[in-house]
Amino acid sequence: MKKTDGIDILKELKKKELDAVALAKEGLEDMALFIAEMEKIYKLLNDPSTPYDEKAYLKYKLFVIEQYINKLNALITNLLPIEAKNNTLN
Repeated sequence: MKKTDGIDILKELKKKELDAVALAKEGLEDMALFIAEMEKIYKLLNDPSTPYDEKAYLKYKLFVIEQYINKLNALITNLLPIEAKNNTLN
């Protein structure tokens, strides 16, 4: 019986699959940075001492980040397709 571990699995992946995994990993890291930036923006928007002009700019910045996240999410989803299976427990 062959022992399967992470190293054996990596040897069996094709270069294209490894590239897709690396790209997805980078995309997820970027997404984490975008989400952290969004959290900072939401804190500033909820702060009553933030001037109105700055809030308008922050809302625009938030909109742009959301657009990037949508594009990044679509890219990652296309790189790593997940098949939906109907599994039942016995």
